[in-house]
Amino acid sequence: MDEKVIIALVAGTSAIVGGLLSTVLSPIIKHHLEASAARMDRQREQIQAWRDMVLYIGRNSADLGSVGQEIQAHRDFLTLEPHLTDEVRRSIYSKSITIVVGSTLPKQLRDLTSEISRIEKQWGLRK
Repeated sequence: MDEKVIIALVAGTSAIVGGLLSTVLSPIIKHHLEASAARMDRQREQIQAWRDMVLYIGRNSADLGSVGQEIQAHRDFLTLEPHLTDEVRRSIYSKSITIVVGSTLPKQLRDLTSEISRIEKQWGLRK
């Protein structure tokens, strides 16, 4: 076979394979990128909801002894609780009151604030 024919066949085959690959892979890559962006948007909304929960309880908590119960009763706590470390979970479910000098937030709320920041970093939403 002539060398020019071989080059033409290789070039044609490469063009066909390249076209097929881009036709098949483009939608898959686009879907993956869109799904990733949607997941990150949901995670950002979740982080904001948790922060709003901490602010709400911090402003409306009348009794230091009931902060843990107020956290547990809040609707957004159900989505946060599975992500908590055992130490913070114990802090929230405990009946004891811990007062930190120089802090306006109860210990449970300070722990939650730290956990939310940790989760945000873990999810790659913040460096």
